[in-house]
Amino acid sequence: MRKQINKKYIGLILAMFFVGLSISINSVSAVSTTEQYGTIEVMGGEYIVQNNVWGADTLQEITVPDTNVASFTVSISEHNQGSVASYPSIFKGDHWGTVTSGWTSYQVSQLSSASYSWSVSYGGISGDWNVAAEAWFSPNTDASGGYSGGCELMIWLHAQGMVPAGSQVGTFGNYQVWYSDMGWNYVCYMQTGQTSGNVNLMSFINDAISRGYLQTSWYYHAIEAGFELMSGGEGLSLNSFSASVSADGSQPPPEPPPEPPPEPPPEPPPSGEYQDISAPFTYNGVGDHLWRATSLGAYISSWNLQELTINGVDFTNTYVSASNLPARQDGYYYIHYDGNYRWSHFEVVGTAPPPEPPPEPPPEPTPEPPPEPTPEPTPEPPSGDYQDISGSFTYDGAGDLYWRTTDIGNFINSWNLATLTINGVDYTNQWVSGSNLPAKIDGYYYIHYVGNLRWSHIEIR
Repeated sequence: MRKQINKKYIGLILAMFFVGLSISINSVSAVSTTEQYGTIEVMGGEYIVQNNVWGADTLQEITVPDTNVASFTVSISEHNQGSVASYPSIFKGDHWGTVTSGWTSYQVSQLSSASYSWSVSYGGISGDWNVAAEAWFSPNTDASGGYSGGCELMIWLHAQGMVPAGSQVGTFGNYQVWYSDMGWNYVCYMQTGQTSGNVNLMSFINDAISRGYLQTSWYYHAIEAGFELMSGGEGLSLNSFSASVSADGSQPPPEPPPEPPPEPPPEPPPSGEYQDISAPFTYNGVGDHLWRATSLGAYISSWNLQELTINGVDFTNTYVSASNLPARQDGYYYIHYDGNYRWSHFEVVGTAPPPEPPPEPPPEPTPEPPPEPTPEPTPEPPSGDYQDISGSFTYDGAGDLYWRTTDIGNFINSWNLATLTINGVDYTNQWVSGSNLPAKIDGYYYIHYVGNLRWSHIEIR
């Protein structure tokens, strides 16, 4: 009888032990980091989640709810600036020398397949940010020294208050294609309004090769996905992510770009709602407007808009020559403008050249500064014949021009320029807030503009 009781107790104790062990093994807890470049391994090191606050000093926190799942949330974001502050993301591969488990960097010519899939949640999240994945390539066998001379290939699902760097150079299926030289080839395939993607990366690789931005001898180092943040973004969630790559030594033939859906025939616009305009014409700011014109001059251009349609055809945030516009309806171009920002912009450029700038007024004498015990040397203004400007200012076109102003205002923006310097600092093709500009010299900002194209552009607001 004693032996039977002991066996029962032993069995009960063992059962309780294994139940407790099972509960301990199966329990999960969230992991967070606020470190500037803090990382969290998930799925046994196959993927790495990174905080990646590379462009700011403000607080950001990411949270991984379960390290057995490839997902994360931006749990804190205190960014509020006019440029990219961070790129919280998840990656697989050789990311600037940090390599995930089991990764091999193959030459592009060896790739037989490369794909990834992911899903996100961003509804109701305030701020300026995007939802972007990107693949990295370089001529080197590893990425410990970065990607100089290589290619950064981005694919956007959505953007709020942001556009890619550089300028638009074409389209690929339903995507806009943007390009900029950053010491490597930055090429971005942009669309908006998407929350998930199951992407055959090879079709984008082959398109980048055809444009001269990527070489088959370069190495495919990494794929990552997340959110580029300028301001806000708290609550953005990456719900799932997976990526795969295989190589067999042969390059598959390029896939044709996806066919865009057929556009419905434009409907006649409602009468009595459209305001008549004529070229040239410019509008900046927030609003939902309806205009009509019998001619749109040489070209139209727009940026930072929610929507721009002409006779029912979408031309949001693009440059379009007059020869590529749709046919008139009843002798008119019917324009619908929808902008949510002060810097939302639409312009109709006529055929006449821009007016000559007024002659430069004589410079005002600069007051002598009071004597200092240890005076700092006053920086010399950059050389050149500078014309005074003030207030909001816009210039489009080719030329080598010099301006100066006592006040930049809220921001300065430019694109399609060869050079733009302010007090000797390079701001070519950048958006810069007024608070981030260099100190004035003799009370002025000295601006040097070099543009080689009709659509080279600068604006001060």
